Amino acid sequence: MKPGGALDIEGATVSGKLSSSGAALLRICGAHIAGLIKASGGSGSLVIGEGTSECSANTLAGATIKGNKAGVLVDGNVFGSLVKVEGNAGGTSVTNNKVHGSLTVTGNAQPVVDRPNEVQGASKLQ
Repeated sequence: MKPGGALDIEGATVSGKLSSSGAALLRICGAHIAGLIKASGGSGSLVIGEGTSECSANTLAGATIKGNKAGVLVDGNVFGSLVKVEGNAGGTSVTNNKVHGSLTVTGNAQPVVDRPNEVQGASKLQ
């Protein structure tokens, strides 16, 4: 996705990776994404599952989320590999996820909530 763009994925299947840089909004709900999600430098909110019926959990390969400015919410998803949430502003919440790899949540501006999650690999939490 190009800088300034917005993407709202609702119940879709994406067979490859998803990359976003400078997005005004990125929201992923009820999706299956086969490749790694890379989201960096967003100016608007970033939501990957809200843990609600309006924005249900996702099944995702993995994610790297860095340097977003308006808050990050990652709730109730299943990740097949690593999840990295680093250096975000505006508050960060990474909760209720099942991670079949490592989970890293570091360097994010307060407030940060990074528990509970089920992690099979190593965890490095704020």
